[in-house]
Amino acid sequence: MGNANHPDDRVKAKGALHGMQKFEFAFLLHLMKLILGITNALHQALQRRDQNIVNAMSLLGSAKRQLQMTRDQGWDSLIENV
Repeated sequence: MGNANHPDDRVKAKGALHGMQKFEFAFLLHLMKLILGITNALHQALQRRDQNIVNAMSLLGSAKRQLQMTRDQGWDSLIENV
């Protein structure tokens, strides 16, 4: 592992910090949090061995509707959160 006092490491760290402070980075983090939150219930249900296909399809439809609603109407609130 490199020394944190090495000039190249400092330049890389400053570049990474600068990138993380941009709006685009924060926006993408919030977007991914939203998407993963919507799909988490589906993921958890599909991991259960006793899950039946009818319930899984229902959860899939619900996740799809939530994602579509977010796509159609959720941009303003997402940008406000960022």
